[in-house]
Amino acid sequence: MQIVNGAFVLALVLLSQISYAMDMPVRSSTREDGTRVVLYLPDEQVAKAPKWDPELEPPPFSISEAIAAAKAWAAKEYHQFDKVAVRQIEINDLGFRRKGSWYYVISLIGYVKGMPLYGGDLYVAVLMDGTIIAPRME
Repeated sequence: MQIVNGAFVLALVLLSQISYAMDMPVRSSTREDGTRVVLYLPDEQVAKAPKWDPELEPPPFSISEAIAAAKAWAAKEYHQFDKVAVRQIEINDLGFRRKGSWYYVISLIGYVKGMPLYGGDLYVAVLMDGTIIAPRME
């Protein structure tokens, strides 16, 4: 019986380690054609970013820096738009998965000939070290 309990505990420990090694989905949307747009945060990159306690200090990577990084990335990625603008900014904590690991989600809107094109799936994550995490298409 003791061997069975020990094997069960070992299996749980191994599974918990595997889950931490995987990318963490934090946002998703589905396009009309069924394509899922999913924002995963790679655990390895999240682990490298500085921790932050919003009750004690300003963020290590400011909102204006995060916006500039997101817009620079979007200008390279979204060639179909004349420009992109910020539509929404979130600051999120990964909570129990990585205590003190915060990230921005910058939602964008693209413009063509001065007209905004609302799509809902133009977003990017920015870690507290400035790392850009693009969404994946599935």
